[in-house]
Amino acid sequence: MADTAITYELCAGIVDKDVSLIKIAQDEVLEECGYFIPEEKIHRVTSGRRVGTAGCKQTFYYAECTDDMIISAGGGNESEGEMIDLYYLPLDEARDFIFDESRVKPFGLIMAFLWFFQYSPHQNGIHNAINNDTTN
Repeated sequence: MADTAITYELCAGIVDKDVSLIKIAQDEVLEECGYFIPEEKIHRVTSGRRVGTAGCKQTFYYAECTDDMIISAGGGNESEGEMIDLYYLPLDEARDFIFDESRVKPFGLIMAFLWFFQYSPHQNGIHNAINNDTTN
């Protein structure tokens, strides 16, 4: 039962401020993970809509972060009831992780990993895969 109480997710935020989506992404990475990533290092990948009752739009971003970008412990906003534990996944374990059905994760996380494996800087060249159009 304890395994199903843990979910593995990407950083995420609600568009509830009158700022760019990249700024919201930057704020969420800082709040949830503790990394300050300059806006120019955050790249839009794609967006799409979830199906179901909400039909909300999701936009995916890619950024590379390093330990020198850590400025806080992350963990989310306690006043909003967030309790986020960071999970650092070694890259050589990531392919097994995304297909491990015992680990609860949304399909968006799986999609993000599959995108990374297809277009990572170490594979086909990241700049060919990033859509730098920052429109909402």
